[in-house]
Amino acid sequence: MLRAFAVSRWWEDPYSLGAWSGLRVGAGPEVRAQLGQPVSPRLMLAGEYTNPEQAGMTHGAFEEGVRAARAMIAAGHRRVAVVGAGFAGLGAGATLAAAGVEVVVLEGRDRIGGRVHTSALGETPVELGANWLQQGARNPLRKMAGETGLDMIETDFHEPLDLGPPSRMAGPECGAMADGFRRWLAGMTGPDRSMAQAVADWMGRADLRDRAAMQAMVDFEIQLDSGIPLADMSARHSWEPGVGAGDAWLPGGYGQLQQMLARGLDIRLGAEVTVITERGGEVRLMGPMVDVSADAAVVCVPAAVLRAGRVAFDPPLPDAHQQALSLLETGRVEKVALEFDKRWWPVSPSGYLRMAGPEPGMVAEWLDMSDVAGRPVITGIFAGDWAARIWMGRDDAAIAQAATEALKAAIAASALD
Repeated sequence: MLRAFAVSRWWEDPYSLGAWSGLRVGAGPEVRAQLGQPVSPRLMLAGEYTNPEQAGMTHGAFEEGVRAARAMIAAGHRRVAVVGAGFAGLGAGATLAAAGVEVVVLEGRDRIGGRVHTSALGETPVELGANWLQQGARNPLRKMAGETGLDMIETDFHEPLDLGPPSRMAGPECGAMADGFRRWLAGMTGPDRSMAQAVADWMGRADLRDRAAMQAMVDFEIQLDSGIPLADMSARHSWEPGVGAGDAWLPGGYGQLQQMLARGLDIRLGAEVTVITERGGEVRLMGPMVDVSADAAVVCVPAAVLRAGRVAFDPPLPDAHQQALSLLETGRVEKVALEFDKRWWPVSPSGYLRMAGPEPGMVAEWLDMSDVAGRPVITGIFAGDWAARIWMGRDDAAIAQAATEALKAAIAASALD
């Protein structure tokens, strides 16, 4: 019996409008680098979407906030406003404060963390946003967690328990197949094209018996990693570096790191910024409940929010920044955390489960937290069209039930196909 649940709604959230960013056809890492360039000597954008090498990752956002803050310090600004209290904003705020700069962090939500949200099922912390500290020693947030003694649990993504119809699973050859496809993409000539076109061309070269495995690899390695329709993705650049060796999760929740970075900062919640003006040697930030002036500002709201025009800039963002924003897309990725009276799903030695539905594009992944939590708790990620099908028009209880039924169906298909 389902006892408790927690559900994300990133696609509907006006402060996120989706998950992380991806590159559209014709876009490359230089688009992200352009967005990270100063808008003016007093204004910068910062987030995972401005990081050419670590896009889509929490530590990528954090590093960009730190980079923008250091630029403001080097410019000699003494009063700086930061818009957004996700990891980019917290990284910027903490760096500025440590340098003796007067800083205020303005956050529209009633909580810090942005697209990282540690919720709870009873006494069990669960992540409704980012879950893992990725890329091992490369990750400064992992280093912070280690230095402060936070518990971390490694996840081996290379040893999943696969659930679903066997004909829909990528199988043990998935990694090698993904590497082969990356090499094939790297060898493409001519103009960029959509990932959908590239996948169709690649599959067209294969034997019929290989195409099901190829489709499963595309679903698990590309679609689930982005949540963006393949027709909207750059074939040459959209499949960006992601997880690797040394990924871990925090049983106490990502929120622990947020609280460390937020300590001592002047953070104002419910302070949505809708207008940013630059006049007379200062930046003014205004919204329904805020009116703040500073020497400079670091704007750490997601790219989708900027693209939607939810923040008006006066003067407008430079043409180069607006063009770069137009070349980004945002994925649809949602999470659900479920607690039951008993564990009825099969146990994965790695704690990591991959799940396929009956149709192409229907893929999800689960983290079984039961052994750590001491109660039957499992969290799942759904992406793209499957997330849209499960979430659209349903309340949280109905979403939790639909996700439960999808997991049960995948387990049954594993035994029957």
